[in-house]
Amino acid sequence: MASVAENGDQVVLSQRELKGEKGDKLYKKVYLDFSIAEKAKLEFRVFYYGKGEVRVEQVAVYKAGNDRPLDVLEAAKMVGDTGQLVYEKDASSGRVIEAIAGESKNGELVYGPNRIYSKGQYRARFYLRTKNAGNLNKTDVAAALSVTSEPDVNILSHRNVTVGELNENSFTGVEVEFVLMRDEELSFHVKFTGKVSLQLDGIEIERR
Repeated sequence: MASVAENGDQVVLSQRELKGEKGDKLYKKVYLDFSIAEKAKLEFRVFYYGKGEVRVEQVAVYKAGNDRPLDVLEAAKMVGDTGQLVYEKDASSGRVIEAIAGESKNGELVYGPNRIYSKGQYRARFYLRTKNAGNLNKTDVAAALSVTSEPDVNILSHRNVTVGELNENSFTGVEVEFVLMRDEELSFHVKFTGKVSLQLDGIEIERR
């Protein structure tokens, strides 16, 4: 990664060479530490040497000391590969992530934050609601919730949420419980199935 001055000059702040292994198809996290003395424009780059296949899923930047586990995850601050950010006055932060049936592609509404949680018993509460459910079958799966440990994507807990479990007037807290036998880097997922329009306000994580 590099900083870029107004005149176009570039200074490499941090770099690392990676070596892949044959048959390794899982995403892996690579950490680069860097520091800046003042406000700066940053560029994040991946150079491909022409051997094998390389894919980059995302780049996340944390200020030192701000990478501790979170008890409340606002949907508006999480990443995903479907849906869009919309404003809702009754949402906790005034914004939600929304996917529309028939318009948004099926996929991850949100996932993350990929932070380390300590050993223990936990409960994650996903605040969801439907839109325009109408006469849909109440047993249809509206969303699939999961908690995974990273980077190997081991599923610690999974739950399908049906249309009948949610409503349109308020956000319903749907709970998923899981146990960590050791400190783990976690990701919380909401998968949009395309059956019904869906909104996510946020996720709460608490120790039991």
